[in-house]
Amino acid sequence: AAEYFDGIEEILAASEPEGFQPCSEASWFVSGAEAYHKHLNDVDPEGTLVDGDGKVQANCDIHPSGAVWVNKLAREKKAAGVAKWCVPLLTSSGYGVQFFLSQSTMWDMPVCVLNYKWGHYVTQGKQWKALMYWWWPDPTFEENRPVQIVGLPQDKLQHADLNYYTPADNTPVATLSNPILNLDPDLGVPIYLFLKQYRIENRDMLVMLQELIAGATVRDAACTWLRSGNFANMPRVLGWVPKNCAPGEAVMAGSCEACPEGYFSLGGYVTSCTQCFPGTFQNTTGNS
Repeated sequence: AAEYFDGIEEILAASEPEGFQPCSEASWFVSGAEAYHKHLNDVDPEGTLVDGDGKVQANCDIHPSGAVWVNKLAREKKAAGVAKWCVPLLTSSGYGVQFFLSQSTMWDMPVCVLNYKWGHYVTQGKQWKALMYWWWPDPTFEENRPVQIVGLPQDKLQHADLNYYTPADNTPVATLSNPILNLDPDLGVPIYLFLKQYRIENRDMLVMLQELIAGATVRDAACTWLRSGNFANMPRVLGWVPKNCAPGEAVMAGSCEACPEGYFSLGGYVTSCTQCFPGTFQNTTGNS
């Protein structure tokens, strides 16, 4: 697989020495080394170092910067004279390293992990064909058209034992709205319901990220998305706007509809009708 990526020597030669962050200064390298040593020391005893106090560290002595870690398979390929002997994996502050170290060996991938300071990480990440740690949606590396590596579903029991054979779960991007807004019937309730109904799909986010990359402001990117296709997205946006229904009605299927017999509504920003209480009845459709 290494032939599909840029060579590690080329990347190291082009990197400024002050741009590296030593593994020993990144806390994630410490936790990653502990997990690696616990489960993979028999396979790769040279992957970690243990000092006199029993503290485990990642063995990043392969490069003068102290910021490059190489797994066993990559070291073997280098010793055998393979031209491209590892897949470069770039990170900053050791983000994701607790997974990278273990998974690269468990998955039989010849990997070299390079740890940069933040600004240098962004520069190097845009310049090279390499694996990287990043999150989405975010426009920083979107022009590179990054592709996510998908592994097995997370095994939480394994992770609790520091066994990172499976990757971490994705962290969803969610809309957060405080229910306390419901205490303000005139302004708070419609805002709360709007945020609750608001939904942007990945394909929509990608369109807006491309606008941001081209230099647009967040507002202009959103407006361009809204106007695209002769305002084709407008019906979706209008569907997020809460409806203020009359008594005896509630929002159903995006519009105010009459409550059926046996149910009532006092009207307002309601999304369902309430069943009549015991001892009461409502035998007319659309009344409160």
